[in-house]
Amino acid sequence: MANRIVLNNISYHGKGAIKEIVNEAKARGFQHIFVCTDPDLLKFGVTKKVTDLLDEAGIDAVKQLSKDVGIPENLAGKIKEEDLDQLAKDALADACCPGNPRDTNLEDLKALYRKVM
Repeated sequence: MANRIVLNNISYHGKGAIKEIVNEAKARGFQHIFVCTDPDLLKFGVTKKVTDLLDEAGIDAVKQLSKDVGIPENLAGKIKEEDLDQLAKDALADACCPGNPRDTNLEDLKALYRKVM
């Protein structure tokens, strides 16, 4: 359901629904929004459309929320090269791994970890 937005107890559907999220967020006084999505919405670019609109409107989505709850922007100094094999194996074994938007392997995951080190 690519054109659906739920804000508390109100649900918006159909053409143009994505563009309404900014108006609704501002009308409700939201300064931060947590965007929860799924692999298909990522695959078809719907999530990016939403977060781009929020960014353009000056409404922080995930980045500010991450700062607020103490999640670091990267893993610099948190992991070492020798940790990557185990981290990648653990990620592949995680029950959520099959829900990723694309298939991955050990080397892909290690490369991903390197990008955020």
